[in-house]
Amino acid sequence: MHHSRKLFALAVTVLISHFAIAQTTQDSSLTDYLEQIQQTYETGSLDELKKLFAYEGQLSLISWIEEYELPRQAGEVRAIASSEDSAIVLMFNRIISDHPIFSTMVQSGLSGFYKLNKDQNGWHISDRIAIGRANRIEQQTLDVVIDPGVKMQIVDTLLVDVADPLGFRMTLNSQARISRVLLQGEEVDYTFECGLFSIDVTNILNGELVVEYSLDTAALNRPEYVDFAKNYGMVRQNFWHPIFKFGSARDIADFLIRVQIPADYQLTTSFPVTSQVQNGVRLIQSESLYPTADLALLYDNEWQIKQRRYPPMTFEIFATSDYNPSEEAVFRIMQQTNDLLTAKFGPSTSNYFGLVQSRILKGSYWNAQTNCIFISAENGGPPINKSPTPRAKVAHEVSHAWTNPSGPARLFLMEGWATFIETYFLQEAYGDSVVHAYWQKQKERYHEGNYDGTISLWEDGTNSGVSYWKGSWVLKILHDMLGEKVFETGFKNYIQNTITEDKDIYAFAKSMSAAAGFDVWPMLETWLKSKHIPEVKAFVQDRKLVVEQTGDDVFQFPLEVALKTPDGVRPQTYMIKKRRSQFSIKNADEVTGIQIDPNNEMLLKVRE
Repeated sequence: MHHSRKLFALAVTVLISHFAIAQTTQDSSLTDYLEQIQQTYETGSLDELKKLFAYEGQLSLISWIEEYELPRQAGEVRAIASSEDSAIVLMFNRIISDHPIFSTMVQSGLSGFYKLNKDQNGWHISDRIAIGRANRIEQQTLDVVIDPGVKMQIVDTLLVDVADPLGFRMTLNSQARISRVLLQGEEVDYTFECGLFSIDVTNILNGELVVEYSLDTAALNRPEYVDFAKNYGMVRQNFWHPIFKFGSARDIADFLIRVQIPADYQLTTSFPVTSQVQNGVRLIQSESLYPTADLALLYDNEWQIKQRRYPPMTFEIFATSDYNPSEEAVFRIMQQTNDLLTAKFGPSTSNYFGLVQSRILKGSYWNAQTNCIFISAENGGPPINKSPTPRAKVAHEVSHAWTNPSGPARLFLMEGWATFIETYFLQEAYGDSVVHAYWQKQKERYHEGNYDGTISLWEDGTNSGVSYWKGSWVLKILHDMLGEKVFETGFKNYIQNTITEDKDIYAFAKSMSAAAGFDVWPMLETWLKSKHIPEVKAFVQDRKLVVEQTGDDVFQFPLEVALKTPDGVRPQTYMIKKRRSQFSIKNADEVTGIQIDPNNEMLLKVRE
């Protein structure tokens, strides 16, 4: 491990002019505050920790510390530039764990550069300086040699742009053993600590950065994410090659991967592969079909590869001969999903999708999607079912081939979309009652997961789950507001890039607005950025129905309200847009009761 001090000298020099910091003399109160940060991280309560680190999805990382009872250990905290009321500090925050995935994600997510300010109450953290904020990874070419059950040797050639005065930083598996780093063909000093790799450079355009490293079984054997066994293995995304951080839009790159593995193994990445055997070695090549931030890698010495074409899609299955469900059943649901989604939203973004069996995952269930593949356990589960929990899991995973978003709320446009899409297939197979039960289950999961007040869709960078449960509900609300035809037109415009070439949340809003004929962003923004859901109460006042939002945020949504009168119940849907919305009603004096959301069709809290 190399620890270069040049980074700090460069940062001080540039930051003095960039942030107009007049001096770098560290006063005693700043020193005391930095010691307080270390003490809070190591021994403070989780509530204190959440107050200290509340930036860019860090709360979800702290929830992992809480859930898995991970011991904390404060590392170095250094002020690299400071004035009387402003400072830039670098801190390293460790956890004590033999789990390399948690170690990498938690440590790199809580370590790094922070901006501090001083006011009448003393020093406080004002912002976290994001990894990759002014840098970019344009391309990764990975040459990989695999010794199954032993190690991977990797030479990663990255094409990078560096404009950040703090240098170039990226996240890498905390147990990677780096043997050499080259920049523009020359060896360069680097630091590698807490899963953060840094080099002391700036003002580079299209620079070639080569990082040679190895990962052994200690770095890779964690069955819920990766396993590097002798007969079969799975290395999920984000845990074996560099990224900035999960959900970043600045490390979305073109990938080329070349892999060598013994000839009796089959191997796939999360994009299509070509394969040939030479001298007892299988040579695999795979190229990304679209820019991405990460990719997976799986291998098995008993797979049989099956392929079907349903133009323009190609489907493949990588599985052993005794895999269940049958090859025919899987291909059939893949074709049905392709036909329905193509009819409604146009062709997919990739024209390829693969089902990959991972024998390290015991049991029968669908595990996860990555790029153009979805991963199943040793056996998959039912492609679609109505009990005990309604799901259309295969359709969920295949639908990911239609969106490839980037930037904030990225997971909302991935997992919220795929969760919403399940309702099309549940509706066709089982009807309204099962779809209604499905939505109630999403609501239950949102509340049971304690997401309310904890994390927003906007900042869900670590896939906490909120993008599935709340995200799908937001799309349901948008669908109900706009109507099915307008909703599908807007989504199709977004997927097919007919309004803008971008694939982020702003492009989605523009496409939806164009289809709707009005700006949907005010509605979307609150739902995406708020950590809450609406809180409402309703009453009759001055011969009008008043619907009042009692929470901190004001949402827009359609709301059904049932007015009880001696003649019966009068349900009606109202569009709520303000904190206090008023609607004229007939025979207001006869209203004896009010029921908000009588059919349980909204994600909200009702207040008396």
